[in-house]
Amino acid sequence: MPSQMWPKLLILILNSIIFIRSLHRLLLLLWIYVWEEKTMELTIKDKTYPLKASFAFLRKIESKSVKESSGEKIDIGLANTVIQIRDAGDMRELVDLVLALNTGQSPKLEKGIVENYVEECEDIEGFVNEVLDFLFAANVCKLRLKKFGLTPTPENEEEKEEKPDIKA
Repeated sequence: MPSQMWPKLLILILNSIIFIRSLHRLLLLLWIYVWEEKTMELTIKDKTYPLKASFAFLRKIESKSVKESSGEKIDIGLANTVIQIRDAGDMRELVDLVLALNTGQSPKLEKGIVENYVEECEDIEGFVNEVLDFLFAANVCKLRLKKFGLTPTPENEEEKEEKPDIKA
């Protein structure tokens, strides 16, 4: 190989390495973005627990409630859980939901830890809204919830109901 080719070959190799490293960084950032969009984290006593709306979660939460219609069994656990939390304020259902969201994740949450967190939470309404908003945005839940007629409640809906619309 002529000696004039070595510098060009070296530059080509270095450019390839730089390109591969840049591509690697881009893919890593993309993976982090996708992962963070699809998960929620719960930090309890300086320990972070991932919550993910996965198919494992969906199987676990849907199996909680089964309705029979025309001889066919229909899983309605997700819809019932959302209704119980959002409309009835059932904190037991919230605990079960958080535990189901942690299915297949590590570290593993325990029921007592979640119950203690809910008992001591300073902004329980904010936490409930954050969890429900997460569900309504998750691919494995949003269409099913929409088909059941469940949609995220706007934050100011209660205020609008209390104030009658008076026009002069």
